Amino acid sequence: MPHEVPPHAFTSVRVPSGCSLLRKEEYEYRTAHNRYRIELFQEQSGAWYAVAVPLEGERLIVYGSPVVASAADALQAVVDKITRESPLLEGIAGAGAFRKDEEQPGTEAGEHRDEGAAR
Repeated sequence: MPHEVPPHAFTSVRVPSGCSLLRKEEYEYRTAHNRYRIELFQEQSGAWYAVAVPLEGERLIVYGSPVVASAADALQAVVDKITRESPLLEGIAGAGAFRKDEEQPGTEAGEHRDEGAAR
C-alpha cells in the first residue's frame, strides 16, 4: 500500500531559490484506438497541470493542459484535448494513403488514379 503524504508536508518543504518541488501522479487513459499515459503535476503553490502521450502508434504527440487550480480540471483538459484532436490526427495520417490493392475514392475497383496525370 502506498504511503500517503499529508498535503501540508509537500507544501511546507522549503527549497532553494530557483528550484521547485513537484508532486507527480501517473494515470492511464484508454480509448477505442489508443492508450495514453497521463502525468499529473502539482506545484507547491497548489497549481496543477497534466501532460499526456500516446503509448501506441508511430507518432509521438504531447497533449498538455494549462496550469489550473485543481487536479480534476487539469485531467479533464487533457482528456478533452485527446478527444478533440486525436481523431483529426488519425485522419491526417491516413489521408491519401492507399495500398495498390485498395479502391481509391472516385475510381472503380482495380483502377488506380495517377495523381500526376493531366486531367
